[in-house]
Amino acid sequence: MSLIVEYLKSNREKLIHYSIFFIIFLFILISNPFLRYPYDMYHHLIRIDRYDTITVIPLGREAWHFIWAKILHFLAIPTSEIFLRAKIIHITQTLIAFLSIFYFSKIAIRNIFKSIDKNRLFYLSLWSTITWFVIFATYSVHYHLVWNLWYSVNYQITLPLFWYMTALTLQLFWEEKSYYIKAFYIVQILILARIILQIHSMEFLYYLMYLCVFAVFYIKNIVYIITRYFYISVPIILSIGYFIKNYQPEHSAIFNYFSIEKLPILWQRIEKEGGWLIGGFNRSSAAINELMYLIGILGVIALILVYIFKTELYQDIDKKKFLFFITTALFLLIPLYQYSAGLFSVITRWNVTNRFYYSSSIFLLFPVFVYIIQRYFRKTSLKTFNILMVILFVLIFSYSKYFDTLHHNFYKNIQSIYNSVFTTKYSFHLNDQQIKKIGDIIQKIESKQYQKPIRYYARADIIFVIKYIYRKPVFYYKRRANPDYIQKYEEAKHQKDLPFTPILIEIPKGFPPLNMYY
Repeated sequence: MSLIVEYLKSNREKLIHYSIFFIIFLFILISNPFLRYPYDMYHHLIRIDRYDTITVIPLGREAWHFIWAKILHFLAIPTSEIFLRAKIIHITQTLIAFLSIFYFSKIAIRNIFKSIDKNRLFYLSLWSTITWFVIFATYSVHYHLVWNLWYSVNYQITLPLFWYMTALTLQLFWEEKSYYIKAFYIVQILILARIILQIHSMEFLYYLMYLCVFAVFYIKNIVYIITRYFYISVPIILSIGYFIKNYQPEHSAIFNYFSIEKLPILWQRIEKEGGWLIGGFNRSSAAINELMYLIGILGVIALILVYIFKTELYQDIDKKKFLFFITTALFLLIPLYQYSAGLFSVITRWNVTNRFYYSSSIFLLFPVFVYIIQRYFRKTSLKTFNILMVILFVLIFSYSKYFDTLHHNFYKNIQSIYNSVFTTKYSFHLNDQQIKKIGDIIQKIESKQYQKPIRYYARADIIFVIKYIYRKPVFYYKRRANPDYIQKYEEAKHQKDLPFTPILIEIPKGFPPLNMYY
């Protein structure tokens, strides 16, 4: 017994860390994916369903669907369990996101501070990761959701992978590692670059943006590394160039303007599309929230403290690396100004420029700024730091809910997470009993004798259940609409030469209305 007590005392911090990770894992486990019909996750679930029996790896973004189809097939999750499949994808990709952001935060923070103990590094990284999950969000038609709820059943898992790839890259430049470790990192970066470029290339553009900022801060280091290790760096550069050329699914329009006579046209397009974006298409009314403003205020205070006052307290801060992350945090501003929004609209597309919010490292700086300000008052207790972080989150949540007179965005962010974990608000709007009732109706129909095979006609959500849960033939399934199924049934009913028997499924009593978002 004494040995156990001694072990617990000597490994107290490690056990606390493991316990926190376990609680987070349980929290993710009980969370639910956003499955309101007919949003984009149904497109992805249907595509995964189609690749269940296909063995040839497709090109482009379809590779994500293919990979998940094979994983779910290996796990023996039947295609009829489409909601279970969504849950598995949601949990897996949320865990990948958490671990990727935590890893990036850990690498960044331990390089900002030249000497930081492991326990403090853990909590700063943890708070940075939590901030990432609650700070980025957007609105679409009826729902305001944090990023992870929109994209946990989506090929945009590439965003967390981008953060992981960036962390590996920063270690190559900033940290002393053995050649074997560096080679392992390089292999991972090349594989991730290939995956990101094929599945969703916008995140590779984020990576290039970080490399460009890095080049501005460390141009001498980059030149030295390229010339010193040219036999490694040149093949890497050529490989990335090859990937960009051959696996980039989206072709940037800016390459069409690389001539002197076309520059005025380019400028006009930047002005026009930038005007669209700041006119509302940048979705700033949903993306910018009160926590971002708080981080900005804390950032100004932290910069003044580090560079003007009490500098002896901040000797362990690597100021160049600190400024690097402040600069990349400013990527948040890209969609908010006409000419930056217009420029990146031409580089990508105007209707995805709002996603540049997600390239910002602003989440990383929240705990960093708080820690810097805390040190000014010589209150370096880790317990005090954690209490302070909790208080700030509570205060900003309360302000957003009760005092903000515009959008209440941070409150909505937290509310979306709460709904995902503790309510069924984001689940498929037909419950288990209603889905079973559809099955009973089908069973009753098929108990009768028909001369021809049956084809079912029904409302879009009921058709989805019949087709993808009960695996029955249905009339013209289309995810986004099925408004004319009654008319089509009436037309089919009067055709005598059809190879099937049309059957109309009436909307059962007590079923909720289907609020299609068009």
